Amino acid sequence: MHTTIWEDNVGALTLAKMELPRMTPRSKHIALRYHWFRQYASVDDGKDGGIVVKTIGTKDQLADIFTKGLGPTLFEGLRKELCGW
Repeated sequence: MHTTIWEDNVGALTLAKMELPRMTPRSKHIALRYHWFRQYASVDDGKDGGIVVKTIGTKDQLADIFTKGLGPTLFEGLRKELCGW
């Protein structure tokens, strides 16, 4: 059984795709102990581990309704998908 994470952040997708635990110029500040998820993560295929990281468009990310200040059109569209009204 695996867990699917829908991600629209390019930086997070890049970190998940890296096979070796190496740092990029932007990720060097992240402590190595937080890179443990790489051994469990696979991107879009589910072959390697228990965490599948899939790409989703920014306009379709339902979690944004809880984390961002959205305009009325986008908010109402995400609310309709999430709640049905």
